[in-house]
Amino acid sequence: MCQDDTAWYFWAMLSLTMPAHASAMGFVIATASINAAACGVPKLERTTSRPGTLSQTDWVEAYWKTGGFRFGEPRDIQVSPDGRAIFFLRSSKEDPELALYQYDVDDRAERKIADATSLLDGDAHVRPSKIVDYQLSNDGTRILVPLGLSMFVFDRDSESWKEFRQANPPQGAQLSPDGTHVAFVLEGDLMVTNIDTGSTRRLTARQADGPGRRVEYGIAEFIAREEMERTQGFWWSPDGAYLLYQKTDYRGVARRSRIDPAQPDALVPPVPYPRAGTKNADVSLELVSTRATRHKNVSWDREHFPYLVAARWPVGQPPYVVVQNRTQTKIQILRVNQHTGATKVIHEERDPRWINIDQSVPVFLADGSFLWSSERSGWYSLERRFPNGNVVPIAKRSAGYRKLLHVDAQERYAWIASSAEPSQRQILRVPIQPGTEPPRAVTHTPGVHHAFFHPRANVWVHQCRERNSTPTWWVRRKENLRRAHSTTRGQLSIAEALPVRHLNTEYVVVGAHRLRAAITRPGDFSAHRRYPVLLHVYGGPGHNHVLQTSHRQLRAQLWADQGFIVLQVDGRGTPGRGRRFERAIKKNLIDGPLTDQLAALRELGTRHPELDLSRVGIVGWSFGGYVAAMATLRHPDLFRVGVAGAPVVDWREYDTHYTERYLGLPASNPRAYDEHSALRFIGSPAKPAGDRTEQTKAPLMIVHGTADDNVFFLHSLRLSEALTRADHDHVLIPLSGSTHHGNDPQLASALFKRIVRFLKQHTALE
Repeated sequence: MCQDDTAWYFWAMLSLTMPAHASAMGFVIATASINAAACGVPKLERTTSRPGTLSQTDWVEAYWKTGGFRFGEPRDIQVSPDGRAIFFLRSSKEDPELALYQYDVDDRAERKIADATSLLDGDAHVRPSKIVDYQLSNDGTRILVPLGLSMFVFDRDSESWKEFRQANPPQGAQLSPDGTHVAFVLEGDLMVTNIDTGSTRRLTARQADGPGRRVEYGIAEFIAREEMERTQGFWWSPDGAYLLYQKTDYRGVARRSRIDPAQPDALVPPVPYPRAGTKNADVSLELVSTRATRHKNVSWDREHFPYLVAARWPVGQPPYVVVQNRTQTKIQILRVNQHTGATKVIHEERDPRWINIDQSVPVFLADGSFLWSSERSGWYSLERRFPNGNVVPIAKRSAGYRKLLHVDAQERYAWIASSAEPSQRQILRVPIQPGTEPPRAVTHTPGVHHAFFHPRANVWVHQCRERNSTPTWWVRRKENLRRAHSTTRGQLSIAEALPVRHLNTEYVVVGAHRLRAAITRPGDFSAHRRYPVLLHVYGGPGHNHVLQTSHRQLRAQLWADQGFIVLQVDGRGTPGRGRRFERAIKKNLIDGPLTDQLAALRELGTRHPELDLSRVGIVGWSFGGYVAAMATLRHPDLFRVGVAGAPVVDWREYDTHYTERYLGLPASNPRAYDEHSALRFIGSPAKPAGDRTEQTKAPLMIVHGTADDNVFFLHSLRLSEALTRADHDHVLIPLSGSTHHGNDPQLASALFKRIVRFLKQHTALE
């Protein structure tokens, strides 16, 4: 299920984008001073600063043109091994096209290395291509930039480029550890090119099997990319002599076509899409020598552990793989014998409900121990596991572990993203050998902090998204953490900052479950008025909707300035609150989360008389679209109008890994699938006992891209048909050719205005 704000372009533009910059930003933010260890009720402190200079109309238009103020942010940041250079991708403020930049740490100067036009010698119109990623070699001397049909390699010493062009687009290109070769996938086969000679070898021999390949090598399957956050399909050995690669057999896997009704002549090949309860792709692993092309099968109990979660090949050690069972209640770490392909289980994690995947671990250390995260105690914690079975806690539950960011070359410290307060992310440095010194907080200010490292470099990049300032990317040194300013070595640039309007957000804790919530009021808010309420919802697992950052609340302010008070609530099932809170949704994805949204809405309405609960609308996308549809259908007494973007309507039609994690297999739990279908509530929402009043039907707007390959368009079509048969007032807006992510700012702008008019019409705002 799509959770990343940066991925949902249409909804990002409408509600979920993170602004890159706002140096002239004016704020009226109610900040929350939260004791992270105690997770106490926030003490609200109101701060005010100068309003922005843009008018309401200009600001809204600027929002679309700048991708929600995301264009122009540094991304894909990589630090050179010697710590003297920082590399990143960045666009201009009103153009999503990315270019590659280098920041010189000593000179504190920045320069553009390349963009698509310069690499293609100006014939980008002939070979339409975009830079989307790059890779720095382990020694930092070469940079790989895949671009369309070509792979470009930049030699930093000579500052020269080499182009390796293919007949079809190469996929998943990776430099070898010594930077002398590039491995990539071409038409389903794994290939290796020698950078110096230009010679290319095919390492696999996929048999021709007609359109829509049934077997392919070296590419992560849909489930891995979409639900496991695993994008790699092959892994180099540290010496570059071997490749560990994935073989994917799609035979027997259901396929779906994304047919665009607006282009009936366009032939789109069907793609594998395993629906809940159906056959997954058969994933296996093989080892191949890059010199002799000898293949060995990697053997493990694939019948009981069919999911390949991750692979690691640490220096001086054999490869390791992480596998998971179909019901996602077990994960095993396997050590692979690279000479025979045999495997041995070195650790097994179990949870009777499900195990969350943390792709930042395992990290293997030189002595054979490894760092691993676990929720066995009821809270996420980081631990060090030794070959003799000993387990030493590294970051305990009080740290609020979320992700491992870095282990230094001397293996003295681990840097982690953590916060006991779920609406924040801080950076914490912890000793790998506990007891040697106490953990040290690297960041302190409320917000969301992130960091980028190279294992051997002494500099790092601190990404700082606070709740009352523009996002920044500071280049810092690791030493002397007590004096943060003395470690600063400059700042990565962003595109020209745009002034934006004030933000007026208050963070609160609500109800018996101490739910985190955000209240965003209009910029011209008057305490003497009552306002319609817009519940902006996601409500699904794996995602925190309420974060204490100005960029997260900017999109709420966009809605609020249309005349609403906007509420956002993180209910049960969201991360950062412990295992019991998150696992409360097992086998019931909707009742608990929806109950929490309703309870928070009613309590906040009692606390704040300016919230008019007789005029409430709800809006959401993806899982949030599902919640919005269910809320509108089940509680028309409270919600006067709903907007559901790309909603899942029938969970039998969503993918295996996501759906089965929470609802189980359809064959063993058919009732849950029946009860979670939005179609079940059309024409018969729940009513209080004895209520004989005429049935209320709240109007619903449904928005969906016809080329959506995550939540297929069929969901909204079935919902619209059922509503039509039930004579239920609704609007269906198909976005022709758009995917789940979308990429058209003009369409997003027009869609936003259409949605606002719909909401205002049914909340008596106009």
